[in-house]
Amino acid sequence: MTRPSTPPGFSGGGHGVYGAAGSDVGVRNTISVDHGSLDMYIETGGGATISYYGYNLFSTYGGGFDPNDIAYAGNNQVPPANLEHLFIDLSTTDLHLELSGHRAGNRGLDLSGSFTGDIDGTTRTVTWDIGADEGVTGTAPLPPRSSAGITTATSLRLRQHSPKANSTPTGPRDAA
Repeated sequence: MTRPSTPPGFSGGGHGVYGAAGSDVGVRNTISVDHGSLDMYIETGGGATISYYGYNLFSTYGGGFDPNDIAYAGNNQVPPANLEHLFIDLSTTDLHLELSGHRAGNRGLDLSGSFTGDIDGTTRTVTWDIGADEGVTGTAPLPPRSSAGITTATSLRLRQHSPKANSTPTGPRDAA
């Protein structure tokens, strides 16, 4: 993911991904959104070559580069109009993927020949998501409790946005 910084090996005037003239560029499973200039800028008119381009999510591009050219791999996606539907919380720069409402989920390229973990160390075992985070559904373990029954964890982030069907809460409830 390249918001708002630029990944190692690339530089450019506010572009998310910048391929300089004369460079060989391979971009895959990359989310590049909401940059001051263009999300993807590859100077193909200046001699930059593209060895691979596919399975990315972005909206703006330039530099002679056209992601719709048949020579490039496909499956590129457009981000949602509101980036709050893509990332958990932009205000705190929590750039983990939302579980729905965007086109990054289950549309990535399987790169398990090179690595299997996401940015949090979660092993990707299903169809890969585009970007550094693999959106994971499931239940969160209960936080530790003190002997007085008071929760000692300072925060608990649940990434499952809706309860499982037929699930029953098992914790204490407030009296009505």
